Amino acid sequence: MRDAQKEWNEIAAEYDDKIIRGDFFREKVLDVSLRKHIGSVNNKLILDLGCGQGYLSKALTSDGATTVGIDASTALIEIANKRYKGTNTSFVVGNIEKQFPFQDNYFDIVVSNMVLMDIENPKQTMQEVVRTTKEGGLFVFSILHPLFTGGNIHKPIKDFVLHRRPSFLLRDYKKQKQTSWNILGTTKITTVFHRPMEYYLSLLIEQNISISKIEELTLPEIHNESGFNRMLQEIPIFLVLGGIINK
Repeated sequence: MRDAQKEWNEIAAEYDDKIIRGDFFREKVLDVSLRKHIGSVNNKLILDLGCGQGYLSKALTSDGATTVGIDASTALIEIANKRYKGTNTSFVVGNIEKQFPFQDNYFDIVVSNMVLMDIENPKQTMQEVVRTTKEGGLFVFSILHPLFTGGNIHKPIKDFVLHRRPSFLLRDYKKQKQTSWNILGTTKITTVFHRPMEYYLSLLIEQNISISKIEELTLPEIHNESGFNRMLQEIPIFLVLGGIINK
């Protein structure tokens, strides 16, 4: 049986090192979109759901928020508590697929950055998001785009010889599946779940969350990219969704 806490504890130090050294895709693509869709956070109480080592929590406090981060990994929470001790943040260990250790109608905003595709039961998680967020509050989350998790890079020998960019082969997009990957090139794998976009949209609708934001993120043109990076300017890497909590 999969042990999510064990998976993330095993890669915690390596994952943290890669984030601290700088992850281009997060800094230049994903974080820019998230911050835009979250909007003003001054004097807001924010839950960072699946906070990892806390980098996003700290960024939001720099904009005037008070943040609470929760994550299943004891090792990542330990890193977050040590690094950001004394700042306007707090971190707790918790299973976000079960009841959150927070009271009803507590948070103004819940943000979940690259987490929901890593968990087995997003429906329970969203129910808890609704319970712990105030009426009219905001829920914003990002995941690997389902097109990206549903396909794979395809480069026939002919394209390789002719120096053509790779194409993207999409198979069984509608079929939910569990797979694994080396996030940020870590040496050990973590589990990721592929689900079509309609799965996440349906969850929001079922929980009476009014969809207010949606963005499919591709790699921006920075220079004359070729090969894999050129393909990522055409195939979305990340999906960002946001909604208003209705009760």
